[in-house]
Amino acid sequence: ILLFDVANMKISKPKKWDRKWWQVIFDIPNSKKKSRDYFQKKLKSLGFYFIQESVCLHPFPCQKEIELLREYYGIKKFVNLVRVDYFEEEYLIKRQFDL
Repeated sequence: ILLFDVANMKISKPKKWDRKWWQVIFDIPNSKKKSRDYFQKKLKSLGFYFIQESVCLHPFPCQKEIELLREYYGIKKFVNLVRVDYFEEEYLIKRQFDL
């Protein structure tokens, strides 16, 4: 069931955006390189915008999805999710998400 959920995972767009950003920050060691690579690839496929190699943003709530990915890839203690009100140059990323 977990594999099915990860393979078909999507982040739903709410009817109204709450103007909050969800920031994923991770520092996954080289001993878990495969997990790190799969995790990054999945974040990109979910539409996350990478502002650095291991820092990315999404405008819609994604707590459940990130928790599932952390468990699935065995990287829970290396990944943090933060809700952000503002960041520099957010106007550039708003365009990507049609906000």
